[in-house]
Amino acid sequence: MDKKKLSAIINRGFREGANERHNAGIKISEVKDNITLNIPNAPSDIVDPIETKAWIEGYALGYKIGASDADLSTVENPGKHGMLSGIGEQMLEMFGIFNKLNDNQ
Repeated sequence: MDKKKLSAIINRGFREGANERHNAGIKISEVKDNITLNIPNAPSDIVDPIETKAWIEGYALGYKIGASDADLSTVENPGKHGMLSGIGEQMLEMFGIFNKLNDNQ
């Protein structure tokens, strides 16, 4: 498993999800835990099944907890304002995301 590559794909999906939520006019605080998302297909360069799962996982996370590009552009230090622009490889490991991606492969 190429965790660096999967982290990049997860974060690409994360950004997409956060921006889609913002574009729909929904604030993070308005997202319900049990929301059913209509996740778009992964970009055409993502074809491997585990990479597709990474895209889906990243999109869902970004939609639920990510700061949009518009939000991020309003501050100099997003973390200082409690904004998440992505999730690092170490945190993905700690949260068990890579194990989740590996399940049912």
